[in-house]
Amino acid sequence: MFNYMPSETGKEYILFLSKKTNPKSRYYGMYAPINFEKGRYPVEPPANIDTASNRTLDLGSKSSDVYKSIYKDVIAKYLP
Repeated sequence: MFNYMPSETGKEYILFLSKKTNPKSRYYGMYAPINFEKGRYPVEPPANIDTASNRTLDLGSKSSDVYKSIYKDVIAKYLP
């Protein structure tokens, strides 16, 4: 379904969150990363995003091409 693995304790992340606003949802009022894995990026990026393994990025086994592309933008904007 998604390519999201648990965050590591002690590791810092930039999170892009959205608030769940459907009052019928059991998650109403809670915050969660936007688009699951596409809402969480390690603050300490690997030396080369293109060759980083999914495991290094806390991702599952699915393709991470889109994630890596977004991560490069996150690095440029928030981790100069």
